[in-house]
Amino acid sequence: MDMISFIKSLEGAFEGLSPGSLTAGTEFRKLEQWDSISALNILAVLDSEYDVQLNRAEITGCNTVQDIFELVKKKKAS
Repeated sequence: MDMISFIKSLEGAFEGLSPGSLTAGTEFRKLEQWDSISALNILAVLDSEYDVQLNRAEITGCNTVQDIFELVKKKKAS
């Protein structure tokens, strides 16, 4: 799992987000496209593409795309 492919996967979770808009440092909850559907879409992407199940509390604890990436890496390692 690398950051570039991870970002591309997450971009699909946001309705109307232009490809290439996310970076590791993006504070995803500040995006105009952020809503409860985006949160559910992120959880679905992580489950289907990375076989990692996160809950809402774990997503809430993340501020940036990098935070989600690190959490997914940690869960995959355990």
